[in-house]
Amino acid sequence: MSTRAKIILFSVLGVVVLAGIAVTTAVLVIHQNHQNDIAAADRAADDYLAEVATFREDQASVIDDELSDDESVLDAIAEAKDAVPSIGDAPEYGRENSGDYAAAAKVEQEISDDLDVLESLAEDRLAATEFQDAVAVALDRGTPGELLGPGPFSSGQPVRDSSIPGMQAVKDTFEAVEVPEGYEEAAELTSAALQFVLDNLNQTAASLDGGQSYSFEFTEQYGAAELALNEAESSQEDALSSAVESFGADEDLEESSSDDDSEDEDGESGGGDPAEELTES
Repeated sequence: MSTRAKIILFSVLGVVVLAGIAVTTAVLVIHQNHQNDIAAADRAADDYLAEVATFREDQASVIDDELSDDESVLDAIAEAKDAVPSIGDAPEYGRENSGDYAAAAKVEQEISDDLDVLESLAEDRLAATEFQDAVAVALDRGTPGELLGPGPFSSGQPVRDSSIPGMQAVKDTFEAVEVPEGYEEAAELTSAALQFVLDNLNQTAASLDGGQSYSFEFTEQYGAAELALNEAESSQEDALSSAVESFGADEDLEESSSDDDSEDEDGESGGGDPAEELTES
């Protein structure tokens, strides 16, 4: 091979080698840039998860402080929903290829879903107040005596004319109120207590027709209904409180809010005399 040919050959080989080095360098640079992008996305994910943990703890504390008032707790939840943090930006390649970033990006929706659960529980508790008020009115210890009047009666007709229709109206008004979930037993016992009074008013009228006095007590029946109401209220309050705690700890709200195994505190029936007794002669 001539000297000229050797020079050309070496020149070509040199260009090929240089081109190969350039391509390799470019590939390495691109690869490193991609790794940097992924690392940046990973850092954004870590920062966001730390921010979310703080957000959950802070908002749970704020909501918990308002649990004694239905309207206030709903306002606190609404404010939390408006303040849900979003994950920070990252390079496009990093966003598309970072598993940590993809997982963290789903957390924002999870927070919103959890707050929806809290809101639903709080709304259920607020909605139950109408029923709770209806029970309180229906189980007013003074109503049977006021409807019966002072007497004495020569027959049972006054009882049939005013007392029985009055108590029936109390029962009908109560039973027209929607029963919230979890309050079924309280509703049944309240209706049963009112029916107990109605049955005994009918017996009172019959006894008066026969010239005999008649008396009955309804403390046990009213007390049982009030206790069931208190237990239902406590269960509902415990469910919301547990859900708020779970939200702060980033635990499953669905499980905590539907947990029926928690023990209820003993409720106390409403005030009044040790025994409510109606006597008529």
